[in-house]
Amino acid sequence: MADAMGQWPNSEENDETGFALANDSNKSMFDIFADHPDRAEKATMVDVGGSHGSVAVTIAERFPNMTCIFRDLLDVVAEGEAQLPSGLGGGITFMA
Repeated sequence: MADAMGQWPNSEENDETGFALANDSNKSMFDIFADHPDRAEKATMVDVGGSHGSVAVTIAERFPNMTCIFRDLLDVVAEGEAQLPSGLGGGITFMA
């Protein structure tokens, strides 16, 4: 991840992420997991400083067997838990 951040600071391109570098791919994490659903089933994603958890919710909706850990400040985590769509509670863990 650090290599990607140094090479492409502030980039939001799919092929310029630590995940893309680690997987030697120009695809997004979503596309790689769509191509290899078995990997999504045993994967864990940690969203550090993820505001109210919108990224974790999007990933949990698309890959229900994936574990998503959402980390942020206590107040932000509490708001994220309160806004969590029903049915996603088991796939997302909130941590302050």
